[in-house]
Amino acid sequence: MTSPSLCSSPFSLSSTSPLLPLPCSLFSPSLHSLRRAVSPHSALNNSSKLSHMSPKKDRALAADDSFRSVSKLAPLRCKVSFGRRDISSEEGSREESPTGLQEKETPWGKSTYSDRTMLSSFGPPPDSFGNYETKFQMTLADLLEKSGVTPTAIYGDLDALITGVQDDSREVCQGDLFISCVGSKTDGHLYLSEACNRGAVALVVGEESVKDQVLRCGCKAVVVVKATDSALPVIAATFYGHPSRSLFVVGVTGTNGKTTTTNLVRSIFETMGYGTGLFGTVCFFINGDEMLEASRTTPDAVPAQRLMAKMVRSGTKALVMEASSEGLEQGRCNELDFNVAVFTNLTRDHLDFHGTMEAYKKSKGKLFAKMVDPNRHRKVVNIDDPNAPYFIDQGNADVPLVTFGMQNKNAEVYPLKSELSLFKTKVSVSTPKGTLEINSGMLGRYNIYNILAAVAVGIAVGLKLEDIVRGIEAVKGVSGRFELIDEGQPFAVIVDYAHTPDAVCRLLDAVRELNPRRVITVFGCGGERDRGKRPLMTKIAADKSDVVILTSDNPRNEDPSTILDDMLAGVGYTMQEYSPHGGSKIYPKLPNGCTLLVNEDRRVALQAAIAMGKEGDIIVVAGKGHETYQIEGDTKKFFDDRVECRQALRQVFFGCGGERDRGKRPSMTRIAGDKSDVVILTSDNPRNEDPMKILDDMLAGVGYTMEECCSLHGGSNSHQKLPNGCTLSVNGDRRLALRAAIAMGKEGDAIVVAGKGHETYQIEGDTKKLFDDRVECREALRAEASRKTDRRLPCFPRLPSIDISSLRFSRSR
Repeated sequence: MTSPSLCSSPFSLSSTSPLLPLPCSLFSPSLHSLRRAVSPHSALNNSSKLSHMSPKKDRALAADDSFRSVSKLAPLRCKVSFGRRDISSEEGSREESPTGLQEKETPWGKSTYSDRTMLSSFGPPPDSFGNYETKFQMTLADLLEKSGVTPTAIYGDLDALITGVQDDSREVCQGDLFISCVGSKTDGHLYLSEACNRGAVALVVGEESVKDQVLRCGCKAVVVVKATDSALPVIAATFYGHPSRSLFVVGVTGTNGKTTTTNLVRSIFETMGYGTGLFGTVCFFINGDEMLEASRTTPDAVPAQRLMAKMVRSGTKALVMEASSEGLEQGRCNELDFNVAVFTNLTRDHLDFHGTMEAYKKSKGKLFAKMVDPNRHRKVVNIDDPNAPYFIDQGNADVPLVTFGMQNKNAEVYPLKSELSLFKTKVSVSTPKGTLEINSGMLGRYNIYNILAAVAVGIAVGLKLEDIVRGIEAVKGVSGRFELIDEGQPFAVIVDYAHTPDAVCRLLDAVRELNPRRVITVFGCGGERDRGKRPLMTKIAADKSDVVILTSDNPRNEDPSTILDDMLAGVGYTMQEYSPHGGSKIYPKLPNGCTLLVNEDRRVALQAAIAMGKEGDIIVVAGKGHETYQIEGDTKKFFDDRVECRQALRQVFFGCGGERDRGKRPSMTRIAGDKSDVVILTSDNPRNEDPMKILDDMLAGVGYTMEECCSLHGGSNSHQKLPNGCTLSVNGDRRLALRAAIAMGKEGDAIVVAGKGHETYQIEGDTKKLFDDRVECREALRAEASRKTDRRLPCFPRLPSIDISSLRFSRSR
């Protein structure tokens, strides 16, 4: 308990009262002793986290009871010691053997996996189940004492009742403690008055920020500390009762694969009946189906502790989370008590933040530095990665380790064989406990790594093989990760979050394994992010694709042309050299045969890629994945690659070539009729085949023949409403068909001209005539524009035509 003098301070932060600091020496003995008791570092040394749960009846998170140590391995009515485990229950008690662990010699030393399920020892306090609305509150004096934070000065009333903790002034409510931190873009000390006006009763400020205006802001108390960013996670964790100590926490770090791996591990736990939370790039899960939008990959300290407290109170047993390098470096994970650390891989990314790859690696290594207790902690490492030894060496060498990999056969979790398709991945996995046969909806070879990581976690924590398989197979896919966009088109469209050189390389390698006719890749690079990766991504895409379209991806406050300039450097160009080819009718190729296109408008770039698609192609849209926005300047606009691709696929205009596969003609028409509002059938390189016969084959897809159309509508220029409402038109003259499509266009429409793409000819008989869809569309658009100046003619608004000639093309060297 604090001394009476601390709880009855006569000083308040009113404009009429003198502001005198309380002597911090009064805090020293109490804070020092308590700091030893609750410090997470000391807990690892003195086993305070392994002490059995207090038998007090009242476990509401109010006053002192909420801050008692909770055993991480102690289930209800169970106590655990380092050497032996005593298990008590209502039926009786028994004593088990000391370890329950199996040891195996590996090139990295002893690797240990458990025969017991570690998860069975975790859960919230018994009185907390169903108590979802617990109120968190404590006096400022209690909060400081229990947190172990040592102030350099304290002003005002230490009896101020704290009912919430915030580090964002915009989120402050009545009764909150506002902790002002210095961020990358702004300083929280600039918003102290705003926080007080919103109801903050106390402030925590940095030493260098103490000024007269801080002390006159109207709060009941001001606490001065050396570093607010260090105090923030400690205070937040203390206020919410250190909820991670009541959860089984799995942290996954690495450049690529975090999102998929965390979703797989969560599914394994969920299918076993363990309520499992999730912190990830795509979303946050509290328990079951309760989902929140993810603000960032690893949440800030305050929302992380608040959400974990909610998990504990709702009966959640485990938490699986992505531990980003920035989150680890900024201390967001400082007060999180992890049980399992997983390393997926390390490749170039985030150097705009870390500066060097070495600093990037060390930031991620902080997760493994927390693995110090062989009884409670586990390491899971991808030993194919050259950085694996570094992560294995972090923390305590005696902590059990489970390795996985696809190339190193010394890995304990290793694929014996695999089968890949566009719809399923089959993999046979060798583990220390036996062999698993997995049929997964996760597509692409690189996802086998993520499956192996999830299996390794299951082995590390002692799960049954059948539970691991069932959990992995329950995941049909992860949003924006190798996500198929299927509108019945004869080619594949894949949307993926790949936004690093390594991720793009792995993605395109996985696509190539599916033996596509062509690979068409669309991607951009984020503004105000690592510039060094931009040329690398372009070089990789050009080496592994037949067509590459460079575009924008969250340019933020950076000039999109500058970003594209950096990207083009990967193939030896600059935007200045490239720009003159924007209006060229020639489609030059890079030395390796890849066609390179550039357009800043991401929507146009996607529509162009869709328009190019032919049977057997795979179109890869990389960079955004699950994201539903485009950031331009400081504005976040709605933009979803998946939505844009679907819209482009649903509006189709096309013809079929003569003397080519006749079987695809009716199916193409049927697909177009199902997915479009208007379809115009026309000719496309009829060669020596009668165009009417080609159109006859195409019409068969919707149950018509040319004879029926001509008799019904008096000529080849026919139109008919299909049962689904789609308007079907037929015109053998491609030029007239294009003009008709342009004339139909209204504001908000999208016209897709499919079939020719880059071709600049029409083959009729043995003659190749000049014909360019882009040129024809431009002329038709100009004709419509001239109508606007002639009132005698109907006026048609200019519409967003899918005209890929607006793209700029590269020139081979």
